[in-house]
Amino acid sequence: MFTELYQRTDLRIALRLVPPDQQDYNVKKLYQERGLPEQAQNTCLWPLMQRPCRTPNQFHARALAFDLLNAQHGNQCSTEIVSLAHTKGAVAAAGSTDKSHHAIGVDIEHQSRQIPDTLRKYYLTSEDLHTELDTLQLWCLKEAAFKCLDNFSQTLNLKHICIKRRNSSGFLLQAAGKNCAGTLWLSKTGHHIAAAWH
Repeated sequence: MFTELYQRTDLRIALRLVPPDQQDYNVKKLYQERGLPEQAQNTCLWPLMQRPCRTPNQFHARALAFDLLNAQHGNQCSTEIVSLAHTKGAVAAAGSTDKSHHAIGVDIEHQSRQIPDTLRKYYLTSEDLHTELDTLQLWCLKEAAFKCLDNFSQTLNLKHICIKRRNSSGFLLQAAGKNCAGTLWLSKTGHHIAAAWH
């Protein structure tokens, strides 16, 4: 499978394309073929691998996290600094062993995805327009920031997240008195990948 890797200091982010013949595959069979979750039993990914896995994309994202983090760091990583994302035909995983990182968020979207205009009121603000990013890039960055800052506790929504540009690919993401750094790439595969960390 095609895998693309990005690295910033101790933060590693990977994208993997999922072959069409594995996009509608039986998840239990995928787990058995790969030897998961048993192979992850003595790693930091064990709690993640134990969660119910309902779709092939969830499986592929977890397998990518296993490959990315376990191969690089063994059991040094913790689940607080692992994030997964998936979209049709591709998955992404991010992780770090950097002790200064408390949380990570990652999101992936294909550049051809159209965000319906009816959703704009739920995530766009007038300040977002000053970033010079298109609506899909804003969505992707805000999704990564949401995972990093809120950790799915439902205290934030995407509209709460303010994006400020630092440089060509770096951003400061803020919400509810919390800050995180963020970055955005366009991969060779045509996917936007956003990562946020603090």
